[in-house]
Amino acid sequence: MTDTGTDLSFALTPADALAWEAQPQALRCTRLFAYYLWLAAGAGWLLLLPAYWITGQLAGLLRLLLLVAVQIALASLAMSLAARRRARRRVPAPIEARLAERGPALLWQLSSAPAQEIDAAAIRQVCLTARHLFLDAPPAVVIVPVIAFPTAQAAQDFARRWEARRAAAAS
Repeated sequence: MTDTGTDLSFALTPADALAWEAQPQALRCTRLFAYYLWLAAGAGWLLLLPAYWITGQLAGLLRLLLLVAVQIALASLAMSLAARRRARRRVPAPIEARLAERGPALLWQLSSAPAQEIDAAAIRQVCLTARHLFLDAPPAVVIVPVIAFPTAQAAQDFARRWEARRAAAAS
């Protein structure tokens, strides 16, 4: 096959993987259910409080507000630690990565592992942020720092092109 466009080689770090794991759209399905379950369990603890704590007096309401704030802080901390753990599993140490367009497909290669061919129909989502380009193509996630592209415009063009291909393949 011949090269039809982008061919990037760059270092992928655990911080790049954390950027993906911290994306709001990464919070879906089981993770979102676990978050809501955690908050519901925290609300359940409110039922075990003494009745005089829930009297409508200002001091009682402030105690309840404090308990809710602590529960939300604990849930956020747990989610943050879980995202860091998933990022470390995805990219344990800085590694060389390569992304190349080959005809209607992408070749994604991490370190010395065999390259994965990803076609447009396999891409679930294209997400371009200020610092990263993400292509969610389960089970793979392509993570490219924007600085790996020659220019920021090249990153935007790449994202637009693959979003159009993904949409065309989906319809």
